[in-house]
Amino acid sequence: MNKLIGISDEEANNTMADVEFAKRKAAEAALSYIDPDQLLGVGTGSTVSCFIEAMILNKVFPAAAIPTSAVTEKLLLEAGIKITQHEEANQLIPVYIDSADFIDYSGQAIKGGGGAHRIEKQVACSSRTWVCIIDESKLIDQWQEPFPLPLEIIPTEYNQVAAQVKAMGGRLIRRISAKADSGNLLADIHEIDLTGDLKELEIAIERIPGVAACGIFAIRKADIILVGSSDGTVILIEPGR
Repeated sequence: MNKLIGISDEEANNTMADVEFAKRKAAEAALSYIDPDQLLGVGTGSTVSCFIEAMILNKVFPAAAIPTSAVTEKLLLEAGIKITQHEEANQLIPVYIDSADFIDYSGQAIKGGGGAHRIEKQVACSSRTWVCIIDESKLIDQWQEPFPLPLEIIPTEYNQVAAQVKAMGGRLIRRISAKADSGNLLADIHEIDLTGDLKELEIAIERIPGVAACGIFAIRKADIILVGSSDGTVILIEPGR
């Protein structure tokens, strides 16, 4: 476990406990968006795992679920939830529940820390309503920090993608021990400027030959953001209203 610099072990443990509590509160709040007669898209990550646990504890289940990763599929199957793959769905997904690495008040997000952002983006774009569940540390006012930007890359094109990223002012660092469920490589762009138009940057990066998906979710933004706090409250943000 990494120790947080400048604080004691007790303070670090308390901080992590607060974050976990906030995640769980946001996850519980998302249960109200489940319709037992409808299909539900389910994302990937620790906050989504809290959401699946909340479904089990409260016995609130959808008619079927579309998972965005092998990990999520396993958790859903263990919960006894019927699985439908994204490519098999013949309808618009009514609700998609997922988290974000970072998200702003307009619903623009960066995702992909877990490496499932390609299918997450596909499911988000196929959904009517994306409900994003986060703890308060993930909500930001402005894109000022150079956050690492995840990419999924076709293996044979990695060097060319790295060259294109460098020409855009970024530095690509491969995740050596990690791959996407598809078998594609995972990497992160460092030192890229995120203060401009994120939609334009998303389009420009995904036009690079060999990029299967980038972690910017600006074209398809979250419709609802549920922000869990360490005091147990959950803030509802509706960017489109």
